[in-house]
Amino acid sequence: MNRKGFTLIELLIVVVIIGILAAIAIPKFANTKEKAYLASMKSDLRNLVTAEEAYFADSIKYTLPTPTPPRAARSSSARRRRP
Repeated sequence: MNRKGFTLIELLIVVVIIGILAAIAIPKFANTKEKAYLASMKSDLRNLVTAEEAYFADSIKYTLPTPTPPRAARSSSARRRRP
């Protein structure tokens, strides 16, 4: 008997093995995006400190923070939802 191809059991075993490997690998990379975002923020803060130090070295003063505009008071009509 000359068989070609795989049996259903062999294919199911391969699918189970791939599923187990994926279950092991996915949690390790799940929070990679958050770690990259935090690393980017830390780098940006270091760059800001360097820029502040360079500005201070040139002008012997630090930059002033920009004032935040006050929040606009909402009127009662703005709070109502319109259909």
